[in-house]
Amino acid sequence: MNSAAIYLHIDNDTDVDDALVGGEAEPCMVLSPHLTTTDVNGTSSMVEPTEHATDIPAGGHLDLVPQGLHLMCYGISEPLTEGQQFTITLRFRSGAAAIVNAVVARR
Repeated sequence: MNSAAIYLHIDNDTDVDDALVGGEAEPCMVLSPHLTTTDVNGTSSMVEPTEHATDIPAGGHLDLVPQGLHLMCYGISEPLTEGQQFTITLRFRSGAAAIVNAVVARR
């Protein structure tokens, strides 16, 4: 089984603070936030984000980027192909959900 990273920009257009907690997407058995960290020796590793790393302030945004906070899609049973599209349902601490479209791209 394979994995893939998902990068996106999330706007919180409400007047209430919220946080990304995970989501679902058809090609993923598991979709969860992860954080890439680099130690003083230049070695990178992926860790579960700290409690407030996925916070999105009211009227603010959260960027999921390479070498930083991102979503990991685990358990992909069929290979993804460049240009392939799929839907992601993002889940937030408030109970809200947002549906976004993803396009597979090489990085």
